[in-house]
Amino acid sequence: MDREKAIVEAAQERGCDATDVRDAAHEMCHAFEGETDDWTRNGIHDALKSKHRAQPSNLLRAEVLARAVERKVCEALEVKYDSDHWLMMAAMETMREFSNVPGGFWKEAVGNCLVSRECQEMVERILIVGEDRVHDAL
Repeated sequence: MDREKAIVEAAQERGCDATDVRDAAHEMCHAFEGETDDWTRNGIHDALKSKHRAQPSNLLRAEVLARAVERKVCEALEVKYDSDHWLMMAAMETMREFSNVPGGFWKEAVGNCLVSRECQEMVERILIVGEDRVHDAL
């Protein structure tokens, strides 16, 4: 079993409906940050909203982190990742809640987050899940 498949399967076993490693890493990042056992998309996002209820702008920060983490996980596993596409998706997905975010925000924010300790620690946490699962399968 390869690490890519192991990460997807680990997320699915917890209730996540991700079918590829990019999506699995993104949702795992949110689940770990939201400290939830409910890994359905609704459960994950409800946990994040609850955690950041007092400071809603942290939801935007959480999305930036998840986009940076998914990119780093894909790069670590040598999985094709179209950064421009996913930055556009992030902008479109958050437009409803954060309509005042300027156009260039995502590229700069994710770029800054890519080098953060928080991002690196989350990437390592997700990659370890994959490595542990591969070793368990041996």
